[in-house]
Amino acid sequence: MPQVASERDGLDRVTVRLVAAEELGRLNHHLQEGHYLASRRLAGRALRYVAELDGQWGALLTFSASALHLKAREQWIGWTPRQRARWLGLVVNNSRFLVRPPRQRYPNLASQVLGLALRRLSADWQAHWGHPVLVVERFVDGARYRGTCYRACGFAAVGPTVGFGRPRGPMARAAGARGAGAIGRGWQGAARQRTRADSLNSWCAQQTFTTVWPLLNR
Repeated sequence: MPQVASERDGLDRVTVRLVAAEELGRLNHHLQEGHYLASRRLAGRALRYVAELDGQWGALLTFSASALHLKAREQWIGWTPRQRARWLGLVVNNSRFLVRPPRQRYPNLASQVLGLALRRLSADWQAHWGHPVLVVERFVDGARYRGTCYRACGFAAVGPTVGFGRPRGPMARAAGARGAGAIGRGWQGAARQRTRADSLNSWCAQQTFTTVWPLLNR
């Protein structure tokens, strides 16, 4: 029991905030050194987060433009090609997630951090980019990870991918992504239903968006 209480006390002290502009170099350094995909320029619109525990950087997360085409995702949401083209900007990709020490002391640190980030993501995206987030996607390399923290935060496996990504063009193979599986998290419970043909247009008509199309060249 003392060990469980100690972990809970530690996790209760975790905070998640946006990375400041002057901290980008530090974030990129940690991702380059500690993440198996290293640090790359993020596609389209993006936000970067740091999780702190007692003032120390415990985890880093980046969210950026979603994959342009993902058959399993479109089937899971229920989009037609026309709907995907129009509303793809409402989907964002958790492009990086790096948990640093003291992960060994807090086995549930990853799910705690992810949950905190997801709870603020849509409001932050609205503030920075003019529209909310409806769905979050993530690619999990099954040869390396089981996606446990994502499932704990409400993600569902939606299907395998062919392992291609954006780093060097629309058909470039992302390092380490071969055989990855895509998992998605619908926003605010009813989000998946909102994205379907019978409700998406009426829901979006009630929102105050700017554009929701990913700005691929920025």
